[in-house]
Amino acid sequence: MGLILDSSLFIAAERRRETLREILKRVQAAHGETEAGLSVVTIVELTHGIYRAKSAADGERRRTFVEEICRDMVVHPVTLEIAQLAGRIEGEQEGPRIQHRVRRPTDRCHGVASRVLCCNAQRTPLSIDSKPLRGPILN
Repeated sequence: MGLILDSSLFIAAERRRETLREILKRVQAAHGETEAGLSVVTIVELTHGIYRAKSAADGERRRTFVEEICRDMVVHPVTLEIAQLAGRIEGEQEGPRIQHRVRRPTDRCHGVASRVLCCNAQRTPLSIDSKPLRGPILN
C-alpha cells in the first residue's frame, strides 16, 4: 500500500522550513519503506499559496519548494474518469472535502491502494485519513 501525501502535510512542513527530503524521511520513519505520491490537486493548492504569500521572498521560497516536489515526486493526474468518480462520490455521501474525493479516485484509476497522509485539524503531522476506498471504478 502506498501513501498519497496531502497538501496540509506540505504546507505545515513548508512553514517549518523543512525540505522535501526531511518530509520524506519523517514519512519513512513513521510508515516504513512505501511508495509516496500526491494528486495534481495538491499542486493546485500549493501553487495557490505561492501567489498568496505576504512577501516576494516567501513567494519565491514556496515556488522553489513546489518545483522540488514536482521534480522529485510522483504527481498523479486528474483524468475525466477521476473527475466523474469524484463528482459521484461528492454527490452520494457526506465526508471529506472534495480534494480528498479527487485523490481517492485518482488512486483507484491508477490502480494504487493508498491512504491519504495529512495533518489533522490541530496541524499534527502524519495522521492518516483511514477511510477505506469504496465502490467500483467507473467502467
